[in-house]
Amino acid sequence: MKLSIPSTSRLARRAWLSVTLVTLAACGAVVPSATIDAPAGDPTFVRLTSDAGESLGGGSSYEYSETGALVTARASGAQLAIRVVGDRVWDGFLALSSGETRLRAGTFAGLTNAPSADSAGFRWSSQEKSCDASVATVTIDSVTYDGDALSAIDFKFEQRCDAQAGALRGTVHWRAEDEPRASTPVSPAPAGLWRAPAGATPSKGNYVYLAGAAGLIPGVKLPQTVVPVFGTMQTQSAGNWLSILAVDSATSGPSTRLALGYYYYPVANCNTTTCDLTVGFTSSTDSGATWSQARRVAGPFKLSWIAQTDQGPMVGDYISTSFIDGGLAFPVFMIAKPPTGATFDERAAAARFDVTVPSSRK
Repeated sequence: MKLSIPSTSRLARRAWLSVTLVTLAACGAVVPSATIDAPAGDPTFVRLTSDAGESLGGGSSYEYSETGALVTARASGAQLAIRVVGDRVWDGFLALSSGETRLRAGTFAGLTNAPSADSAGFRWSSQEKSCDASVATVTIDSVTYDGDALSAIDFKFEQRCDAQAGALRGTVHWRAEDEPRASTPVSPAPAGLWRAPAGATPSKGNYVYLAGAAGLIPGVKLPQTVVPVFGTMQTQSAGNWLSILAVDSATSGPSTRLALGYYYYPVANCNTTTCDLTVGFTSSTDSGATWSQARRVAGPFKLSWIAQTDQGPMVGDYISTSFIDGGLAFPVFMIAKPPTGATFDERAAAARFDVTVPSSRK
């Protein structure tokens, strides 16, 4: 069953001049200006207009569509996360008050980027810049659900960043059917699909097989099979493990330095209530022949402490590990503390390991 909730405000459906800021005396809400409603049949697009002196948009205008950009939206209860990937990467997040169970049409004024527990909030930022403090008005013109899944939304916003006089205004017209879909699995695998040569990989256990042209990875001889210490590399279809392998480009041959940062569950047979997400690290100074004893870097964290998405708890887009001159490896990962009401306490952190220091190896 599809449920469509149109806006009940006729004024919210009008287009306003960019130089006008209109206050509705009846309800005390400020409707974002310089926004234009999208025809119902239009494909997904995002339009942004920045006033002179406004820091996020730099006084410029931006327009993104499914041609040349990727616009994704995910709803969880009364929260919405949206990402635009084009010439710049933009992120938006809207949360209605804790009394709301799902998104609905209406105008929501005075939304800050750091709301108190159980309060509504909104923020719009780019990967290059964000606001220390912002206040916004958001008007949801319409929102449509297909069962419990968000299938369409139209909203406008006007955000002022760090008490600046200029504003950033946006119009978002999103349709679920416009998002790219992954192809379905093909079974059996195509006959011409690349595979490691017979006998080049272990018959059992976990491994990484690297192949490519000579000089493709500076200082690393290819092909090469890397076998990590037991328990530090896991892959499960449920997405319970995430890891990244780093290679020190200043080393080569049998003395190549490797570093592996990873998330794991100490007890793999767990559920969303009992799982304890933990960050681990291990390294090798002999091209993977032996590995240091696995170390716990951070955690454990309860999954309820981690920001939720329509695909479950999310610790960001990736975990990263990088080498710096001298054999220093830096894993970058997410850490979390118990949330305060509806406000998560999650942030990025880094650790430093000198992989050249002798330690127990396997």
